[in-house]
Amino acid sequence: MARNNKLSFTELLKAHKKVDRVVPKLLGERARRFFEISFKREGFNDRGFNKWAKRKSEYPADKKRGTPSSYGKKTLSNTGALANSIRVTKANSRKIQISSIGLKYANKHNSGNNGMPKRQFMGNSEVLEKGIAKKLEYEYYKAMKL
Repeated sequence: MARNNKLSFTELLKAHKKVDRVVPKLLGERARRFFEISFKREGFNDRGFNKWAKRKSEYPADKKRGTPSSYGKKTLSNTGALANSIRVTKANSRKIQISSIGLKYANKHNSGNNGMPKRQFMGNSEVLEKGIAKKLEYEYYKAMKL
């Protein structure tokens, strides 16, 4: 490490490579957890918290679909499959991508359509972006040991 809190070019390059290799995965995981929290809070946090619309009704058992009762359970959390489908599908220095994997109905819930209310759980969020910016800055300072 260079003296007087000054880094040599080689030290800066080494710190940058470390951040470039490790940080996208950390940020991707942070975003995945942020989106997962939407299910616990029953809403999405963008510029402020947007609570999801409640179900039209909650029957003791949904005999029509043959599914267990969702009575008393949180919205979009009957089986937990939707929340559990959120994955970091790409994390490198150029792109971090979070997706819902394996569920065709995920986008319908996230965007809303055909009378189904929008219950966004993933997407752009000012709150998430600010958190990611702070984490990125922290990781750069840590890598450079400033």
